[in-house]
Amino acid sequence: MPVAADGFFGETLMHVIDMSLVGCRIIHLDRLILGSSAVVRATFAGVEIRASARVVRSKFVFRGGAAFYETGLQFSESLRSAPDDVECALTAVLEEQMPLPSLSRATAPKFAYLNCVPSTGGWRAIPTHDAHQPRDGFTMPWPQDETEISTHCKTFDVADAEKRRLMRLAFELTIAANL
Repeated sequence: MPVAADGFFGETLMHVIDMSLVGCRIIHLDRLILGSSAVVRATFAGVEIRASARVVRSKFVFRGGAAFYETGLQFSESLRSAPDDVECALTAVLEEQMPLPSLSRATAPKFAYLNCVPSTGGWRAIPTHDAHQPRDGFTMPWPQDETEISTHCKTFDVADAEKRRLMRLAFELTIAANL
């Protein structure tokens, strides 16, 4: 996910330009050694991260009349071992960038499901009777409250393709069990 935050990798001043649960891409002026490790310190949407990371790639680039290093850092080997503060920071960034849908309680008795699909600038929540899972997004049983929608939308945003497939499958199973 594209982000913008200044911070440090160990003692090296850096600017984070892209971040995921397992790593980030930074630009900086000092040379870093492939395989070296240090703590990443930066603040995203008011959430400070302090995560150990390892240099997995680095290249010297000339862009826009400037010369700098562009480096890939890895926080963890898998999503399961992703640092909690990185997850919190990404969630905070998503909240700032993508407002979540709001539902009218008046629609609750009329529909069994809620279809949630990403749209420009946020999510679109569509009350429906159809339990079909969309190609992008998901259909869930009618939520208990706004927090449930928010949690699922944020999780879907940061999930990789396999996790999204598993989320859809879990919703399908939940819907089937309630028929």
